[in-house]
Amino acid sequence: MDNDDAVKNTDAEPKAEASRCFRIFVSLNGAPIGWLTVTGPPEYWVTVTNDEGSASVWCQISYNGKTYLNTGANNYLSYQASTTRLTMRAWVYATAWQLVGSHLKCLGNGKLVGVDGKYLFTNGENVVDVKFVPV
Repeated sequence: MDNDDAVKNTDAEPKAEASRCFRIFVSLNGAPIGWLTVTGPPEYWVTVTNDEGSASVWCQISYNGKTYLNTGANNYLSYQASTTRLTMRAWVYATAWQLVGSHLKCLGNGKLVGVDGKYLFTNGENVVDVKFVPV
């Protein structure tokens, strides 16, 4: 947890809808990069893998008019505020996301997801295209 993180969600954790689960494929300017996956421990960064079978399965959760993405109970897509790097957090620190065309927008800082190497950031640089592939 960053020093500049603040508690965002104080209500009980919502439940995912099993019918809204998928893997996320990422490309940059039409060139395939890979599938989103979660690494860890000790840090749970979001990276890419070339192997669809080892990619994380994400579920979409609608809560209070916003969309959250998780890979299991109390394990939500978020970002590290100081570096903008994508990471996984507990529900309390989860951020909401919006699909804008083929781009993923972080509603926590208003930036589109981009890539640098195998790591993803919410900085609006090297913006990637995402495709949600149902499982």
